[in-house]
Amino acid sequence: MSNHWGYGKKNGPSRWTKYAPAAKGKRQSPVNIITKKCSYDPRLNNSIFTFDYTSSDAVAVFNNGHSVQVELSESATSSFSGGPAEDRTYNLKQFHFHWGSKDGVGSEHKVNGKSYSAELHLVHWNSKYDSFEDALQEEDGLMVLTMFINIGDEHEEISKLTNLFENITFPDDKEILPDGFDFNKLLPENTDEYWTYKGSLTTPPCLEVVQFVIFKEPIEISSDQIEAFRSLKSSPANRETDDPSSNDNKLVDNYRPVMPLGNRVIYASFQ
Repeated sequence: MSNHWGYGKKNGPSRWTKYAPAAKGKRQSPVNIITKKCSYDPRLNNSIFTFDYTSSDAVAVFNNGHSVQVELSESATSSFSGGPAEDRTYNLKQFHFHWGSKDGVGSEHKVNGKSYSAELHLVHWNSKYDSFEDALQEEDGLMVLTMFINIGDEHEEISKLTNLFENITFPDDKEILPDGFDFNKLLPENTDEYWTYKGSLTTPPCLEVVQFVIFKEPIEISSDQIEAFRSLKSSPANRETDDPSSNDNKLVDNYRPVMPLGNRVIYASFQ
């Protein structure tokens, strides 16, 4: 199924309902966060995040044709609790990125109509279920920690990935991460201020099983690093004849437009 959808005119978000009936739902993501309409929830302010991440859980970085994804080992134990999860534990499954073809666009979520150059999703599943696959069937199955990305200073930890991108130019290319990855370094310095709401996967099958946690403070990567993302390809190629530097089939603008919020409420941990 994943081969049929994409971000182009013929297979882009406006056509996803063909592959993903859930995309017609009323709890879809991403959304535009209108800050003055958010509801302050003091309980969030009193629930401190606990991040229990293990660097060695990260085993490979993968071009899946839609994004760059870091995979964790089958025996991974990385997790978090606190924040809107309160005393529940959510296990880290993978993380991936969304980015634009130029600076200032590329994020999936917006804040008061403003986009960022990229967005990072740390995808976790509720440990009360037996597996990630089981959690995908449940309304409270997933929680996605979300970071906006600005262009600025080089991100040392993300360079562990971008340094390998020339080896994963095409879909299904994969590279082992020999030194693991410190997930903690993906988080902003301030994890106390965030917005949260109930939404969906932002790619097919668009299941409405996700609670998003969107940190107010962005993280930064450098211009060279975002160009490394933009150098990736979204479709297989004749590796012998294709010039990797050409503009054909570039993996860029892999973000879904914002969806109607409807009667949902976005809660803020801060005033």
